[in-house]
Amino acid sequence: MSALNRIFESYAACDSGGMEVDMTVDVWPVISAVITLFVIMLIGVVGRMTGILDWKTTKKLSTILIKITQPMLIIYSMQIGYTDERLRIGLGIVGASAVVHIAATVLAALIFGKYPSKQSKVYQMGVIFANCAFIGFPLLEVLFPEEGLFYGAFYTFFFNVYIWTYGTFLLSRGTDKNYNPLKSLVNVGTISCAISFILFITKIALPIPILKGVEMVGHMTFPLAMLIIGSLICNSGLKKLFTGVDGYFYSAIKLLLIPILTLLICVIFKVDQGLTLLLVTMTAVPSAANNAIFAEIYNADATLSAKLVGLSTLLSVATIPLMLLLTTWILSLVNP
Repeated sequence: MSALNRIFESYAACDSGGMEVDMTVDVWPVISAVITLFVIMLIGVVGRMTGILDWKTTKKLSTILIKITQPMLIIYSMQIGYTDERLRIGLGIVGASAVVHIAATVLAALIFGKYPSKQSKVYQMGVIFANCAFIGFPLLEVLFPEEGLFYGAFYTFFFNVYIWTYGTFLLSRGTDKNYNPLKSLVNVGTISCAISFILFITKIALPIPILKGVEMVGHMTFPLAMLIIGSLICNSGLKKLFTGVDGYFYSAIKLLLIPILTLLICVIFKVDQGLTLLLVTMTAVPSAANNAIFAEIYNADATLSAKLVGLSTLLSVATIPLMLLLTTWILSLVNP
């Protein structure tokens, strides 16, 4: 049994009073975490409606998020004692993340490939790239208290490489934007991943004052991201956010179909229970806030992208706990 599975079972055992391993997860801490993020998002909505935030400010905050706070979060999350077992688990998560993202790419192309070009790119980006860091990381901290951020960092290794390579390729296709694969690979996201990984495998621990500074800046990522999402929701107007069938169709695919397919595949191939829980959690989160910023840069439909981010985030308040309940129930049936 892998370490990740033991961590999952020990969490469940603690939740059941230590009497026996119970294949359930107390969903209330997860709901509490989701509601907390939702409240911060609403503060962002109020900030946009009152004029404190505007689109220019939102883009600047997004730059701070992508180039400062998120890299610090990744570096901090990898400041954990090295073991060969943790390395094997981490590399396994990277491989699983690659499979998930590539499978989502195929599914997105099949479903939304025939839409008009600007809209098609936005829908495909929304399906492929989820908010796995800004919403997924806080959920992993609840589900795996000791090592949630560590697992999340490995999951986002592939995410960061893929969004800056395939994501930028997808958005630049058919435009006057020049696509440079090498330049796409060298960015703050991939560099921070490389630095954090090198520090991990070389067992270099940052001095406490530096580590604390990195931690404080890194943890700004979560509230900052939700403020940005709150601002993005207002891009097309709150009334328009809930109009149209396509947004709900997209949200059903992103928030329900993909995590359910992930769960089924994990069960069929007898994937480790803890890894299954991690993968379902990371695929159940809504569209990445970065998608709207990327859409703006590459002249795609940024308004539509912001709408998908906002609508899927609002609906995820209900669907994330639902998916975790379904996951633990299915796992309890296949692993009595």
